[in-house]
Amino acid sequence: MSDSPYADLVARVPVRSEELALRGGRTRLWVYGPDHAPHRIVFVHGLRGDHHGLEPIIAHLEGVQVVVPDMPGFGASPPLPSDRHDIAGYSAWTRDLLAAVAPDGDAVLAGHSFGSIVTAAAVAGGASVRGLVLVNPIAASALAGPRRS
Repeated sequence: MSDSPYADLVARVPVRSEELALRGGRTRLWVYGPDHAPHRIVFVHGLRGDHHGLEPIIAHLEGVQVVVPDMPGFGASPPLPSDRHDIAGYSAWTRDLLAAVAPDGDAVLAGHSFGSIVTAAAVAGGASVRGLVLVNPIAASALAGPRRS
């Protein structure tokens, strides 16, 4: 028995793992889908996640290539040796990631949760992409508002 109800769908998607040298560190990423897909998405996970958390979405994107890194300090990617792990540091890393995996700017950038802040900052900072998708975006601080603890 599988832990995920999407395991069968995910198992049908071709995937390979790669490692890139970015900003003085190394980033592990996974490339899902066909190599010659007509569309590419670069998908950045949330604060407490890694690439695995996005697989239920990826499993439903037939015919699309999806590149999902583990952000520095998460999953299989160690922390960056000299950059801060804040919005500015992660958005600079995202711009370098895009330059490496989609140098022509012909990818859609997507961010989930905390990744929505990172990807929006990367685009605001000049990242070249076809579009930006924010999944479960963070629009207000968790430390403010009526539900703060």
